[in-house]
Amino acid sequence: QRQMCIRDRYGRKVSLAGRLAKNKAAFELERGHIRFANSEAILPNKKVLYITGSLRKFYPGRWVEHMSHYQHLQKQKKFDTPVLLNMRHLSVGIDEKKNRKDADVDPKDFPVVNGVVKDLVFDGMSLGKLSMDMIHHKGGMKLNKLNIHSPDMDFNSSGRWGYSNRRNTSKLNVSLKSENMGKLFKRLGFAAIIENGKSDIKGAINWSGSPFDFAVDRLHGNLRVYIKDGSIADVDPGAGRVVGLLSLSELPRRLMLDFSDMFKKGLVFEEIKGNVTLKNGDAFTKGINVKSAVADVKLQGRTGLVKRDYDQLVHVVPKVG
Repeated sequence: QRQMCIRDRYGRKVSLAGRLAKNKAAFELERGHIRFANSEAILPNKKVLYITGSLRKFYPGRWVEHMSHYQHLQKQKKFDTPVLLNMRHLSVGIDEKKNRKDADVDPKDFPVVNGVVKDLVFDGMSLGKLSMDMIHHKGGMKLNKLNIHSPDMDFNSSGRWGYSNRRNTSKLNVSLKSENMGKLFKRLGFAAIIENGKSDIKGAINWSGSPFDFAVDRLHGNLRVYIKDGSIADVDPGAGRVVGLLSLSELPRRLMLDFSDMFKKGLVFEEIKGNVTLKNGDAFTKGINVKSAVADVKLQGRTGLVKRDYDQLVHVVPKVG
């Protein structure tokens, strides 16, 4: 028997349809469909693995481990059936298992994953619509696009997943634009440190591991930050997630020590701009400049994005007169 069709259902909301083709001593997936919904999966008529429906919790690192384990058991060097996403909802979780070893997966042996997720949630943050397009390229994986769009932001990125000396590395060129940073912070579940504010943030980031091993404490890179026409609010540190990148929420409180009449309702700014360097979960800056009608502020130092601590120097030049 050279081919075998399979069809199964797991509970009420997961169904599978597939065709396996025999290659030497093992069967390989030729085409298939995994559907996370009440309706049945339909076998596609071409070489592809469709994934559709809604999945409430997905751990990418674990999936990569399972893929690597499957290839080892099947003595199959390459899983070359492309994966095509057309999902209504996907919630991606962070694997909290400490010291989890990255799967030894060569990207040239890994399937390309393309398609759309209409509603992506990452670590509890509602991001919006995800579009992905990747191809095998020069012994690795080239990410033509990984874009996220929502009413409050446009995030565009491209990059590469490389593999050398049995080590994975991931690199992305990123761009984030928002017409209202205050609304974006609220959407992501952060305390609204900035109200209003149009942003344009660009840079390059990288981390050890595959794209599926992304974690803030692995991040390295450089970002150029520009935000205009907003205000820095005096935020209670207990009010939701607090972004520590600039320790902005502390500014009005610090300034009130000497200029309470000017800053008691926060700090309205014309622009915030500067460069940030990322290294192992810390953000360093030699100068983030805040320009406003009442004062010019410069921030320098380190912020712990994981530990949520900071060691910074703030220079304030009030405009009095």
